[in-house]
Amino acid sequence: MNTNKQVIAMVMLLFMGVISLGAYTWFDVGRRASAEEEVLLVTAERGAHLFANNCRECHGNKGLGRAQHPSLIAPALNTPENTFGFREGNDGKFAERQAFIDDTITCGRNGTAMPPWAVEQGGALNFSHIDNLVGLVTTNAGGAWDLAHELAIELDEATIDGLRDTLRAAEESGDADTITTAAEALAAAEERFAAGLPIPVPSPSVTSGTCGQLQAEPTAPAAAGPADEDVPQISTDLFTPNADRGRELFFSNGCNVCHGDVGEGGIGPTIARTSLTFSQVAYQYRNPREAMPQFTTDQIPNADVYDIYAWLQTLE
Repeated sequence: MNTNKQVIAMVMLLFMGVISLGAYTWFDVGRRASAEEEVLLVTAERGAHLFANNCRECHGNKGLGRAQHPSLIAPALNTPENTFGFREGNDGKFAERQAFIDDTITCGRNGTAMPPWAVEQGGALNFSHIDNLVGLVTTNAGGAWDLAHELAIELDEATIDGLRDTLRAAEESGDADTITTAAEALAAAEERFAAGLPIPVPSPSVTSGTCGQLQAEPTAPAAAGPADEDVPQISTDLFTPNADRGRELFFSNGCNVCHGDVGEGGIGPTIARTSLTFSQVAYQYRNPREAMPQFTTDQIPNADVYDIYAWLQTLE
């Protein structure tokens, strides 16, 4: 009798133990999942702060790059492609994308305007900073791109406040040149802010000699392209060249960022008084070489290209 009771008690204890172990396992898995989610959120949030302070000049306040505006010289980072592996639970794709973004930030891309950011490559970011940026780009956990945008706006609002203070101080000084300089700087900042663009304007150079994916050393930029007879000919009969408007378009579309304020060249070739025909220049806009972004006819119609071309011909 006692033996039966003992057996029953042991079975009950064993059953209770199994139940307790299962409950603990379920709780522990849930706790680990919650902790992992928290890590993702914190990582992406930190990445948003880093992006707003270091990356938006080229990639834009929302990380949309050239897709947002042609004056942004870098590609979009805030894309479904970059978060595909994470969203779909595809560990292989997720790891592959993380490695690619990590390598790009660490090493830059030789032959392009993307510089290396890792400390060991001469940059300003340590491995933890880079991990945070990779988290932002590949997960967008917690909608971190929205946070990056909010932070960018706050930074630019502070910049405008500072420029207004500078203008007020200039006006109090009474120096005409100082007033003009301060007023122009404020107007340019307010114009970019109203357009949703970052106030800081990039001043890129060609990256070379790093551990970047494109190992070949960049060749010196050259204006040569396909011969005139090898490109589609565009009639200018319906265009009336407007050099003044061309200058405005040159700056509003960010051409000066790579080609210089007067077409003197920089990361891009010298194009002042270019010897290329209009058809060759238009072809370069639609079929760019090297690091130049593509401009479609929706972004810059041929009539606008013709105005830019007309202004370039007035330069020395």
